[in-house]
Amino acid sequence: MNDSCSSQTSPARSLRLSLPVVFAALLTVAWVGGCGTRVPASDFRFQNPAQLAAADVSPGLDAIGASDSGDSGVSSVDSGADDAPTPDTMTPDTTQPDTTQPDTMSPDTMTPDTTQPDTMTPDTTQPDTTQPDTTQPDTTQPDTGSPDTGTPDTAAPDAGPIGCTFNNSGSSCEDGNKCTTNDTCQSGKCVGGAQLACTDGKPCTKDSCSFSTGCTFTPSSGAACSDGDACTTGDSCQSGQCKGTPKTCTDGKPCTKDSCSSGGQCVFAPVSGGSCDDGSKCTNNDTCKSGQCQGTTFSCSDGNACTTDACSTSSGCTYVAANGVACSDGNACTTGDKCSSKACLAGSALVCTQSTNPCLSVYCASQSGCTTKTLSNGTPCGTSGGAWCQSGQCVTKPATATAVGVGNKHSCALLSDGKAKCWGLNVYGRLGNGSTTTSLSPVTVSTPYSFKAIFMGREHGCAIEKLAASVLCWGHNQLGQLGDGSTSDRSAPVLVKGLGLVLDVAVGYSHTCAAIATGVVTCWGYNQHGQLGDGTKTNRTSPVAVAGMTGVKAVAAGYGFTCGLKTDGTVSCWGENSAGQLGDGTTTASLTPKTVSGLTSVVAIDAAGDAMCAVRSDGSVWCWGGNSYGKLGDGTTTSRSKPVKAATVTGAVAVQIDQESACARTSSKGVVCWGKYGGLKGTSSVTDIAQGAWHMCAVKTDGSVQCWGSNADGQLGDGTTQAQGGFVTVKNL
Repeated sequence: MNDSCSSQTSPARSLRLSLPVVFAALLTVAWVGGCGTRVPASDFRFQNPAQLAAADVSPGLDAIGASDSGDSGVSSVDSGADDAPTPDTMTPDTTQPDTTQPDTMSPDTMTPDTTQPDTMTPDTTQPDTTQPDTTQPDTTQPDTGSPDTGTPDTAAPDAGPIGCTFNNSGSSCEDGNKCTTNDTCQSGKCVGGAQLACTDGKPCTKDSCSFSTGCTFTPSSGAACSDGDACTTGDSCQSGQCKGTPKTCTDGKPCTKDSCSSGGQCVFAPVSGGSCDDGSKCTNNDTCKSGQCQGTTFSCSDGNACTTDACSTSSGCTYVAANGVACSDGNACTTGDKCSSKACLAGSALVCTQSTNPCLSVYCASQSGCTTKTLSNGTPCGTSGGAWCQSGQCVTKPATATAVGVGNKHSCALLSDGKAKCWGLNVYGRLGNGSTTTSLSPVTVSTPYSFKAIFMGREHGCAIEKLAASVLCWGHNQLGQLGDGSTSDRSAPVLVKGLGLVLDVAVGYSHTCAAIATGVVTCWGYNQHGQLGDGTKTNRTSPVAVAGMTGVKAVAAGYGFTCGLKTDGTVSCWGENSAGQLGDGTTTASLTPKTVSGLTSVVAIDAAGDAMCAVRSDGSVWCWGGNSYGKLGDGTTTSRSKPVKAATVTGAVAVQIDQESACARTSSKGVVCWGKYGGLKGTSSVTDIAQGAWHMCAVKTDGSVQCWGSNADGQLGDGTTQAQGGFVTVKNL
C-alpha cells in the first residue's frame, strides 16, 4: 500500500489562498497527519498573508507545515475578500508534540487549540483526495474543542510516530501494511521498509503474510521434511507436525539390546542374564552371556549299553543299536555278553576257582560274580574231625562237651579233645584230678589217656579209653568197684585189667559192669545182691563174666541189680528184685540173668536206685521197678514188676532215670522229664543228658553243659553252692 502523505496534486495547488483558508488547511493537516503524531501548530508561524504568500504551497495541502523557516517561493496567494481576516499576531498552540505511539485502530482524539476556533468552512469543491481517510469530517459545525470522532481509515491506520514532512526524512512511520517493517519517511512520504520475513522455523507450516493481520502459519501435510531424529525415516508433514517412521534396528540375536543412536546408527549392545534359545537341541538352561546365547551341553544316554548315544543339534538325542558290542546282561555269573538289537544277550557261565582254604567257600553271585564266603565259626573242617573254622581259618577245635555223667553230688563231662573234667564234691577222689578237694568249677581228670565215653556212679566214675577201648576208673574203691584188683580209693584213673575191647560201661551204687565187644558182660565190685551175675554174692576186685549172657551191646546198673541189652532188642536183668526191678513179673532176686517180660525192640536202657527204663525203636519209653514220685511215668506211684509205658513221652532216643525222676531225650533234641523234675519239659537243643540223685545235667548242641537242681557241693558247676530251679551253664569247662 502507498501510505505517503498525499502524493497526488491538490486541486488548490494553483489557487491563491487567503489567510483564513490556509489556516483552516493547516488545522486539518495538524489533525489528520497520516505519518505520525499531529504536527504542532507552532510549526506554522505565519505572521500575515504576505508571509503565507511567500510560502511554497505548490504540493497542495501535504506541503503545508513542511517547514516553519519562512522560506519564500510561493508563486501566488488568493487574497480574496471572502477570506476572513486573521490577526497576524496569532500564536499557535505551544503544547509539546505527542510522541506516544498512536493507537492504530482509533483516530487521534487530541483537542486542538480552542483559543482561536476555526469558524470557517474549508472549500469542499475541490476535496483533497490524497488523504487516506475517506470519512468526511463534520464541516458544518465549528471546532468546539472536541476531537473528530469520525471512523479512521481501516486500510492504513495512523500508526507512525511522526508525520512525513519535507524536513523529517528518515523518521519512523507506519505505512499501514502488516507485511513491512521499519517503515520510514522519505521526501514527505511513508515508505514501507523491509518485507516482513514470516517464518516460524517449522517445516510443516505454510508461512505467509496478510496485509491486515501480518504473518500466518498454516499447518500442512504430505510434504517431505526432517523431524531432526536420525532414528526415523520417511519423514513427512502430518497436520503441521513433521513425523517419521522409527528406524528398525534388529540383528535377530536374542542376547543383544537393539537400539538406534543419536547419529542414526543401529547399536547392538551385548547383554548377560535371562533365558534364551541357542538353537541347539543338545543344550539346556540356555542363558545370555556377554551377548552370546550359551547353553549347558547335556549327555544323551538311554542307559542301554547296546545303543550308541549321540546328539544332533537340530534333532536332539539319537540312540542307534550297537550290535556285537560287549555288554553286561546284569548277571555277573555270565561272561562274553554281546549286544544284539539293542539288547544284551548272556554269554557263557562264569567258572569260579575254589580256595584251598576249607573255611572259605567260593561261589558266583549274580550281582558280584565270583564271591568268597567265610564259613561260620564252628563249621567242621579238615579231615581229622578235630578242627573247625574260626574267623575264616581252619583251626583245632577247642574242647567242648560231647557227653555228661552225674554221680552223687558231683558231675563230669567228656570233652571233644578226649579229656574229661569234673566238678562238685571230691570225697574219695571222685573228681579224678589227683586230689580230694571239692571244686565249684571243672577240673581236669588226671590221666594221659584220651576217652571216648564217660560214666558216673554214686561215688566213683569210669571211662572208655579212645584207642584201645579199655576202661579206666577212679574214686571210692572200698568194695573193689574200680576193678584194679584192690580196694584202695583212687583220686586218678586206674586201668581195669583183663577186659579187652569194651562197648559200654555201667556204674552202679558200688559195682561196675562192662559190655565187651565179644558180646559178653563182665562185672566187679560189691555183690551182696548177686548184681555181678556170676551166680554168687562174693565181692570181686577184678572183672568176672556174667553167666549165660551173650550178644550184649549195652549195660545198665542200679542199686544191687544189673541189666543187659542184647542185639536182638531184648533185655535181661539180675540181682536185687524187691521192687520188681528185674522186670520178670516177680519180686524175687536172681543171681543170674532173667529176661524182662514182654519187652522187645529196645534201643537204649538206663537204671538207677530200684527202677529201670528202656526206649523202644518206636520212640516210646517203658519203665518198671520202684515208682517213688511217679518216676515210672504211668501216672501212679505204684511199683511195677513188668514194664509200663511212660504215657507222656514220644519220639525218645535215650532215657535217664534216678531215684526220684526220669528224663527222655527226644529225636528233636528236646528233653521230657517226669517224676520229681517233671517241670523241666521242653528243654531244647540237647545232645546228651545225665540223671543224679538230686541234680541233672545236659549237653547242648553248642558244646556247653547246663545243669539244674541241688548245688550244695557245687555240683552244678556255676561257681556257687546255690541251688537252681532253672538251667545254669557250667563255667570254665
